[in-house]
Parts: sequence; C-alpha cells; structure tokens
Amino acid sequence: MSLGAAAYQLKPLNVFSAGNPYSLPDAKTAHDWQVGLFYDLAAGQRLYATLAHKSRLPTLKDRYSQRLGTYIENPALQPESATHTELGYRVQADPTTHWQAAIFNSDISNKIQSVANVSGNKAQMQNLGRVRISGLEGEHQCNTVLSLNGSYTYSDICLL
Repeated sequence: MSLGAAAYQLKPLNVFSAGNPYSLPDAKTAHDWQVGLFYDLAAGQRLYATLAHKSRLPTLKDRYSQRLGTYIENPALQPESATHTELGYRVQADPTTHWQAAIFNSDISNKIQSVANVSGNKAQMQNLGRVRISGLEGEHQCNTVLSLNGSYTYSDICLL
C-alpha cells in the first residue's frame, strides 16, 4: 500500500503589466491525496490499483498572459481538480524486461483549456466544466546492451 497527501497555495505578490492595470488575484489553494494498492500474484507479476485526487492551480501565465496579443487574459480562471483511477498489471519477465498494461479514468472538474476565437481570432484560457478522460496504456521495456522502450496510450475524451 502506498499513501500520499499534499497541500498547495498560490498567492502572487504582484502582477506587472505594461498596458493594463490588474488587481491581484485571490489566493488559490489545493489539497491532493493518493492511495495505491499493490498485490504480487507470483514472482515478477504485480496487480495494482490506484485512486488519487489531484489539482491544477491556474498560473499567472494562464490568467494574465496575452501571448503577444493572441490571447485575452482571464483573471477569473478557477483551479482544476480531478479524480484519477487506474487498474494495471505488470510482468517482470527477467531482470532486463518488463511488460505493463493498465486501464484508467479521470473525472476532471473546471478543466483549464485554451479556447480559440473567443473574440475575433483571439483565444483565451477558460474553465470548460466537467471532462472525463478514459483509456488504455501498454508498455514494454527491454534493457540489455541496448535499451528499447515502447508505449502506447489510447484516450477517449468526453465533455460532460
């Protein structure tokens, strides 16, 4: 079993702008946690399940950057939060080779995303609402004289 927790706060001291006067944004806080369960089925074979709550605080760039005049600032951007689940299986065939497969799901609230053509051809970072991302991952790694790694991820993204 693996456990983890973290707390974050983003509170800017000042915002500099050549042309637009901005007030300081409110402090943004986040509390994250995760838990993982791991079970060894046999020598070199592991089944695992993880559950985590993660956050993404909007940066000053996300909220205020005009990106050389191509974006509109959005000081009201809110933190993104997500609940992630994953179920996987790992096989360590020998000391140099392993295979891994997993299925995953992420339910995201207040997804921060760039939205095009908000005003003319200018874009803006916005909170999109709820998003679900689910999929499959596969990985193979072989480390002998030459290291070979390969992975593949299939994701299905759905705006809820």
